[in-house]
Amino acid sequence: MELSVIQKSLNEHIALQALYNSQNLAKLLSLSQRQLQRAYRLHLGISPQKWLISQRINRAKLLLIQGKRIKVIAAELGYTNASYFCIQFKAETGLTPSMFTQINRPVAKV
Repeated sequence: MELSVIQKSLNEHIALQALYNSQNLAKLLSLSQRQLQRAYRLHLGISPQKWLISQRINRAKLLLIQGKRIKVIAAELGYTNASYFCIQFKAETGLTPSMFTQINRPVAKV
């Protein structure tokens, strides 16, 4: 498996195109699911789904900082409900989305 295929996939836009789903990512890269898994493990040491989850959470962080509501973000990122989004966000970051927002809220200029 060429490293260039993996490098091509390491792009937040392709994660979004794949709707944060490893099967969709494999199709976009013209690979089988198994080829994609092997390549990610070999070159990155993680599964494609783990990488996609991290991309999804990174996108969520940006949207939270922009002031979007949790329910809106959850829907925008394809979560079936806001509760599951909050659970996954906390599992990845150690913070709830609300806590993350409080910590990263832009300081108002006086």
